[in-house]
Amino acid sequence: MMLREKKFTEGLTCFLVAHGLYIAAFLATMRPRIDPWTILPLFIYAILMMQVLFPHLGKLKAPVGLYIIVITSMAGLGIDRFILLGGTPALTAGAAAILFVISDSVLAVDLFVRKIKGAQWLILSTYFAAQWLFAMSV
Repeated sequence: MMLREKKFTEGLTCFLVAHGLYIAAFLATMRPRIDPWTILPLFIYAILMMQVLFPHLGKLKAPVGLYIIVITSMAGLGIDRFILLGGTPALTAGAAAILFVISDSVLAVDLFVRKIKGAQWLILSTYFAAQWLFAMSV
């Protein structure tokens, strides 16, 4: 997704599917609950990201908007899983979910809004840390 070639939509689709699978994995181990202290910050994040990105997206508004909803839902479930179950595996999965949000947020702002100094390092370090933490949480 970091490439400026016409592969952004394909990458977005792959990551959308991956986050859908993370959601399915979270739901297989817990019953989600509606906690405003978890939902409200993520809802605010999603709205802010849409406000920042949408003026720059053109025809990508719908797929990026859907992606924001999915990754925010995944992060909410990761956090909720730690709150409900506790323990190191749930903590590492929750941290991984948050790192994914950070990675993808920096990527999106850098790609569509304005260049961020050191963005590639921040994107890749948080992405690989998230993948490692998800793997360690199993």
